[in-house]
Amino acid sequence: MRPLALASWFALLALAILWEGWLAPARHTPLFWLAVKGVPLLAMLPGLLRDRPKAYLGSCLLALLYFTEGVVLAWTLRAEPLSASGTLLLAWIEIVAAVAFIVSAALRARSLLG
Repeated sequence: MRPLALASWFALLALAILWEGWLAPARHTPLFWLAVKGVPLLAMLPGLLRDRPKAYLGSCLLALLYFTEGVVLAWTLRAEPLSASGTLLLAWIEIVAAVAFIVSAALRARSLLG
């Protein structure tokens, strides 16, 4: 489960950087939102790379925020057609990556604490 957990974590990180940097940045303060979304992901990365169970558990809690953001955006944009930036698609990608991480990281932490 570790490869899936790391891959989905890197997917969340890449999505945060691409989303706030180029694909659909915030209008007034894109760098602020990039920092708000990217720094927590980077902060948990050393513990995940060292395969620490507490890092997996803490990251699961953090990933719930990204899941929530994706659900809120998907819900609010559901009636709109896909725009040129594809914000609805990005929201669904964020949901899938967050769920994949939460499930795989929880299973990995359980196997490490075993």
